[in-house]
Amino acid sequence: MNNKIRIKNLFKDYNTNDGFIDLLDKHRTLDHSIRDEKGKVFISDWYCYHPFIEEFTDGIEITSQQKQDYVFYSDDEELASLISQMHKKFDKKSYNISEILPGDGSTPFISAFCLWLLKNDIKEVYYVPPMYYTFYYFLEIFKIKAKPVSGQQVYEKNVSLNLPQKTTVLIICDPVWYVGQSIKKDFIKQIDKWQKQTKSFIFVDGSFQYMQWSNNRYEETSIFDNEYTFRLICATKFLALHGYRFSYLLLPSKFYEEMLYLYANNVGSTNAYNPVFAKKAISIMLQKNSNIKLTKFIKSIYNELISNNSVQTEITPNCGYFMFGEVIKNIDTFHSMTQEYFEQKKYPNYARINILGGKNIKPLMQ
Repeated sequence: MNNKIRIKNLFKDYNTNDGFIDLLDKHRTLDHSIRDEKGKVFISDWYCYHPFIEEFTDGIEITSQQKQDYVFYSDDEELASLISQMHKKFDKKSYNISEILPGDGSTPFISAFCLWLLKNDIKEVYYVPPMYYTFYYFLEIFKIKAKPVSGQQVYEKNVSLNLPQKTTVLIICDPVWYVGQSIKKDFIKQIDKWQKQTKSFIFVDGSFQYMQWSNNRYEETSIFDNEYTFRLICATKFLALHGYRFSYLLLPSKFYEEMLYLYANNVGSTNAYNPVFAKKAISIMLQKNSNIKLTKFIKSIYNELISNNSVQTEITPNCGYFMFGEVIKNIDTFHSMTQEYFEQKKYPNYARINILGGKNIKPLMQ
């Protein structure tokens, strides 16, 4: 039985989310392709290369005791305090220790949230398309119906959101990572008004937040109600350093213990270096220039890709390190993630491009 048939058989009884199976199948096929086929660059790659790596990781050391002990982020009140200071600085909003749950990377928190939905017998959620791959994967496995609130994506023209007039759960990804665009303020205000009216829960996948190409680091989704909002932030993204693992979830305090145990039983303890990196990462953001030189560097590469006519796009990014566009330059065959990976149908020649892709985008820079 080939891999494609095996995957479809695996999910054949989970017929709750139309189109999810094909999307998951595409991700699995891509994973095999980029591992098995030699000689092709992967322009949509998730690895990052930039000149600030040593500076961002300088001084990260652990003691002999730390090398022996199990390490849990939740024991580190200093880290929670630094995170609270960061949000006070950028969003002018306060979070206490019972509203901050640190952990390893975004994926474990997405899976923990899906477990929370399952544990609380929530069988239906809504979402602003697209979602990150992990959501499709676990919502499909747990047979939780996911309904899009729009047939378009929020960076397109003349988009409207059909938000349900009832208490429910809404998942949004801000920014829309693969195009590098934050959700516009008008949409955030509309969702905020809807949340106040319906008392609905919102999960914000903000993994690429605090990477605006402007000098501003305020995030619009911070206006959502703390008591009804789960907001995911990823420090390894906003410093573009993936050798360490550190994200955190801002969440209603009444769910802190429940989410802590869901996360801990799913993931366990962390590597001893990760909390040290975590405090370093937040400390960098608390400095005067935070990560602005990194985002300026990303923007400069994007401008070069556009000016040398290697890539063209109708979707101008304003944050993160991905763009979505058409490769114009004649280069050898390459792997890429095209619109089918992101619930998009209007840009058949476009692909996600990692602006910090280093050797993988070198053919576009020559």
